[in-house]
Amino acid sequence: MKILYIESATTGHRVTHLLAFEALPHENYLMIPEFPAQSTMHWIPYQNQFIEHRCFKTYLQFVKQIVEVVREYQIDLVHFLDTDSIYRYFGIELGWIPCPVLLTCHGLKTSRLHDIAIRRLYSRAEYGVIHTKHLAQRLQSLGISNYVHIENPMLEPMSQLTVSQAREHFGIAQDAFTIGALGATAAYKRMDILVEALNQVTESCTLLVAGKADVY
Repeated sequence: MKILYIESATTGHRVTHLLAFEALPHENYLMIPEFPAQSTMHWIPYQNQFIEHRCFKTYLQFVKQIVEVVREYQIDLVHFLDTDSIYRYFGIELGWIPCPVLLTCHGLKTSRLHDIAIRRLYSRAEYGVIHTKHLAQRLQSLGISNYVHIENPMLEPMSQLTVSQAREHFGIAQDAFTIGALGATAAYKRMDILVEALNQVTESCTLLVAGKADVY
């Protein structure tokens, strides 16, 4: 089987997931703006217009490119690894793609307009993948059933460590009260509010941030 993976960036956990996909017994193709050096997939660059200026016109050009790639390489399955980046286009013209489409959704905003967009997207996809029970319940509430719930996989070797071993690895005392914060220290995650609140706590505690250092 030939699979075309479509990703928007090489930040965070994305490269780890791509490398895990490479271990599957398929012929893998990858559309991504910047190719990860560790990957051995066949690289197909994004249309530059859609990277630099996302609008309906560049979105249609992007879908047209996907169609051309599917036909040229005789792709059997297209997997959007970051469906969040195309919600605003309501799945328009995804029906052009001449093979099954799989969507991975990381978050779903709540509004009447987003509900319509999500329903339309899923009506044009073979299946969707979501990573939390909350998102599964949200899709059910919208009458969507063509999805599978797979908890966000931890693919790093670190996941094999016991709690005690992990604490030793990070230099955290075995009896320390520890708070884990997931994701980069980006402004929109507002980790500064968490740190400000923790400064008011008198008991000893440890904050472990699992993510890239960004704004703070």
